[in-house]
Amino acid sequence: MHASISGTVSEIGTRSHPFGHSSLCVVITSDGKDKWTKPTVTEGLQQTILEKGVVETYSLHRLDLDRGADTVILNGTDHRPYVFVDKAIMLEERESVIVGLKLLMETVDAKKGIIGINASDINLIEAMRHEVMGRDIEIVGLKKEYTRGMGRLLSRDLSSQLGTGLKRAIISRVLTARAVYQAVELGRPFVDSYLSVYGASETAAVKARIGTSFQEVIGALGGYKGTPRRIVMNSPMTGVAQHTDEVPVIRATYALMVQYDVPIEDPGPCIRCAQCVDVCPVNLLPNMLALYSRKGKFAECRRYHVKACIECGYCSFACPSKIPLMQLIRHAKESLGVG
Repeated sequence: MHASISGTVSEIGTRSHPFGHSSLCVVITSDGKDKWTKPTVTEGLQQTILEKGVVETYSLHRLDLDRGADTVILNGTDHRPYVFVDKAIMLEERESVIVGLKLLMETVDAKKGIIGINASDINLIEAMRHEVMGRDIEIVGLKKEYTRGMGRLLSRDLSSQLGTGLKRAIISRVLTARAVYQAVELGRPFVDSYLSVYGASETAAVKARIGTSFQEVIGALGGYKGTPRRIVMNSPMTGVAQHTDEVPVIRATYALMVQYDVPIEDPGPCIRCAQCVDVCPVNLLPNMLALYSRKGKFAECRRYHVKACIECGYCSFACPSKIPLMQLIRHAKESLGVG
């Protein structure tokens, strides 16, 4: 844990967490100086990255730093129009992303790096290709958007698109590569994050310190445009709706979406249309998984391969009855300890 501002600890208590539970938090009263301690000298890239609190930003899991990978892939595809943080980072801090990727490659002894970018961002793709010349890094335009958990699909699609097999690929994020660069090259821990804000008076990508409340982030962009009906952290497909805007930005926060006139409907009964089955990219039965999860029959969820769910949110989006399929499946995974 690293303090994101300098000052005095004024409280240690329980506060609301953006994932819907309460968590023990340290409250710091800023001294206005933003004073940093001298970086600690650590032996080894892997140890430095871990000690600086760098985690995989889409899951808060430890980085996959096992040696033996042949390729490190950065997923730089944004879920437009609500999420545009990866593009913002590559525009503002291009070199930090590239150096961060090289450091990840060095840490796991990978010989090749790939950065996947939305194919529609032609100018960004060309700019990144110019920057990576001679660095064993390839820039690839992707027609799909790959959300949390879709790493295997990204690796498979890249293998097909490039015409070469990726024997052992590590999937990471653009924001994570930036954090690795700051940890190793600047000695700076993971204490700030980029996030895209959609639905405030001004739509923009902003950089915020970990612990800043959603209310303060939205206020910095002119506040709300009306009375918000719903605030969602991260993408519209896999994000988490918030019950208050006083929860803090965490390392897994990459977007805020404010909705005003959206109707909030009660879910209806399953009509067995199988649309959720048709859209599932890993060929699961989301309807059955949700049914057993709702009844607390988690052993049955395991039998239906709940662990294989990548939490893409396609099933919930396709469901005509508005059943929160992904949330029920996520509940089952958490209950089984396989999330």
